[in-house]
Amino acid sequence: MAPKHGLSQSSATEEQLAKRAKSSETPVSRSATPADNTAKVEYEVKYPIMNSKKKLPRKEQDLVDYAEFQESPFLAKGALKEKELDQHYTVVPSKEWAAMKKYNNFISG
Repeated sequence: MAPKHGLSQSSATEEQLAKRAKSSETPVSRSATPADNTAKVEYEVKYPIMNSKKKLPRKEQDLVDYAEFQESPFLAKGALKEKELDQHYTVVPSKEWAAMKKYNNFISG
């Protein structure tokens, strides 16, 4: 049987090998992101006193103003009061923390 389009069997085989060689290279994954373990801003969690009756200094008042409430999923056995493990917290610096993009997943390193 005559080869199609005037190609010999050997040149067709060479062409297939060349195509395989090009496609067999492992491309870099598009979803892979380089791990950046260096933080641009260091964050700290502070626990403000929320039920203070006296006038607080400006720094402490800022902590109270930016405080978020965390309800504990655990029940404390022998607790003196109900919801004893619930508390308010503030991440400092607050403005930078609030401006960060929120992710549903994270990678622990």
